[in-house]
Amino acid sequence: DDRRFYPIYTACAELGIPLCLQVGQTGPLRSSEPGRPIPYLERVCLEFPELKIVGGHIGAPWQQEMMYLCTKFPNVYIDTSAYMPKRYPRDLIGFMHQNGRK
Repeated sequence: DDRRFYPIYTACAELGIPLCLQVGQTGPLRSSEPGRPIPYLERVCLEFPELKIVGGHIGAPWQQEMMYLCTKFPNVYIDTSAYMPKRYPRDLIGFMHQNGRK
């Protein structure tokens, strides 16, 4: 939700380009806090409702927050590319079966 990135969010929204960003834990020696979907990504969703947002790497360990944002905002998606399907959290599998978009 860093306002320095708002011009990028605006440009992506105006051009119809989805924004893909890291959500969830980070690597060693970096704080994972900015990767929490709520409140950080939620603020961006509220201020840019027309921006398509792809939360990269499931959002673990906060995948529940990502699932909530996908339910609350029709422009938010979860990218699962960081994990093999056999490693998907059970709650995410259930969410995809019940609420996932095609």
